[in-house]
Amino acid sequence: MTTTSLRPERAAPDFYHFAPVWDRTFCPESHHLAKPSDWIYVVDQWVIEVSSARYRLSSQSGLFLLASRIVSRRNMLREPRVGVYCRWFGHKLKSNGPIALRLVESQFSVIEKFSGWVITNLSL
Repeated sequence: MTTTSLRPERAAPDFYHFAPVWDRTFCPESHHLAKPSDWIYVVDQWVIEVSSARYRLSSQSGLFLLASRIVSRRNMLREPRVGVYCRWFGHKLKSNGPIALRLVESQFSVIEKFSGWVITNLSL
């Protein structure tokens, strides 16, 4: 696995691009009970199926829209992670970039040209 920049390969989809920017009034820094709460149907997209991925203390499993075809990036602790377009409590990051799910390397698979439902929001 290689270390790469956090720039997504493609532009954010509308559901993410037009979401309100992160606001601490509405978005907790972390929440261990956050779970998928919204989905969108995609056609011929690159997605990742994860099991027990982590984001802001929550554990996530399901299908997410990949922000880039580059799957593994490493954070400062050298943990593998992947950029996906998904809102947190209905909001996008201030950077407008994708969120980074932490992965357990053996618990994910990339699907090319996927058509079906993907997770687009994590909240209560």
